[in-house]
This record gives sequence, C-alpha cells and structure tokens, in this order.
Amino acid sequence: NHLNYIWKPTGELSEEESWGIIALLNSSLIDKYFRIINGNTQVNASEINTLPFPEYSQVVHIGKKIIKETEISFSLIDSLVFSELSLMNTFSENII
Repeated sequence: NHLNYIWKPTGELSEEESWGIIALLNSSLIDKYFRIINGNTQVNASEINTLPFPEYSQVVHIGKKIIKETEISFSLIDSLVFSELSLMNTFSENII
C-alpha cells in the first residue's frame, strides 16, 4: 500500500488548512466523486492532484468551523462542507 501526502509548496499547512482538507476529503461529496471517477478503493496521487478543490478561503473557513467542534461526525462534516459551498444539504442523499 502507498501513502499519499497533501502538502503546501510554500511552507507547512496550518491547523485550519489541514482540518479543512480533512473535512473535504471525508465528505460525502468527495466520496461520491471518487466513486464516479474510480472503479476501485485505491486513490492514487494523480486523482488527488486533479481533485477539484473549493477556493482556499472556503477550505480555511471549513477548517476553522470543524476545529471548534467537540464531536465530529460524517453528518457534521457534510453539513459544514455543503453549507460553505452553498450546496443543498439533501444533495449528498440524492446521489446514487
């Protein structure tokens, strides 16, 4: 098995950046995206590199919100991600 790293070319990722990326990668939106483009459970570096990420400020804002939480769940992650990206909360439930 291989380990993929997400890094910042201009220095270290801040805590907010890291948590924002963690939340995005654990959201049902990204899960559904990978299930559509990839037929297996392996995620390779080229797939991560081509992953459409939201604006930097949105990633940081998601990270700031998730840091404040005491209990993190997938439903909370989806709520924060979908809210920040101005997507309907029911979007994740309706994707096959």
